[in-house]
Amino acid sequence: MKLEEHAQILPGVLTSRIVEDEAGMRYKLYDNHDFYKDVFAHVPVKVTPKYVNVAEKSAKVIVKHGNVVINLTLQRAAMVHNDNATFLTFNYARVELNDEIDPRYFVYWFNRSKEAQNQIYRAVQSGTQTKKISISSIRAMHITFPSIEEQRIIGKLFEAKAKMKLLKQQRYDLEMKYLSATLF
Repeated sequence: MKLEEHAQILPGVLTSRIVEDEAGMRYKLYDNHDFYKDVFAHVPVKVTPKYVNVAEKSAKVIVKHGNVVINLTLQRAAMVHNDNATFLTFNYARVELNDEIDPRYFVYWFNRSKEAQNQIYRAVQSGTQTKKISISSIRAMHITFPSIEEQRIIGKLFEAKAKMKLLKQQRYDLEMKYLSATLF
């Protein structure tokens, strides 16, 4: 079945199209730093977060804890873990899944399954130098999935493995920092 039959894919907003208003709601812009944290990857550099006061009439796509986002340029999905609502920009899309698909399973499926990876590979091979997957390509992806109980198990295992990998990397970094401080 096509993904669009089980999910609504909402593209982020171009920053140039954000209508700002000092009296509007203040949002942090969702960025690569947030995304790397959400996929439990080592965050290479600390960046200064960008905030914007958004006018009521401005187009907005907001993400919060538990939402699924896709980084269109990296062709990777993540579940948002930040408790604060953030403003989704044009390099991302929010995925609103129906009750048949577990969010953690979807992240596993999109990032690791052969079914998804083959479709993503074909979608980004079309002509452009920037390997960015389009919203229409995501909507047209075919997805197969097991029972919701199996999805929850697979999704939790995938997330736990990603967290464990990050913790091992952090431990290694601390060991190297300690050894460098001790030896030099």
